[in-house]
Amino acid sequence: MSCHVATSHDKSEPVAPVGETVQLDELKKLQEQVMSLKIDKRVRDGLLDQMKSDRKDLLSQLQGHVKTSTEQSRVLESA
Repeated sequence: MSCHVATSHDKSEPVAPVGETVQLDELKKLQEQVMSLKIDKRVRDGLLDQMKSDRKDLLSQLQGHVKTSTEQSRVLESA
């Protein structure tokens, strides 16, 4: 009489050949670089937007000062 014996399966991950391991390591490094560059780009874009906004505000203030200076100059000329 024969009986079946249950065997446990090897649950460890398959081991990649050396060449594939190197390629996987390089792929991970490249993926990390891509993520880092995407983050850097978002930061740079945010800074550029802030600089554009600051420039717009500064030009608006400058126009106000020029207008005030011109009005004061006219008042002094008439006095």
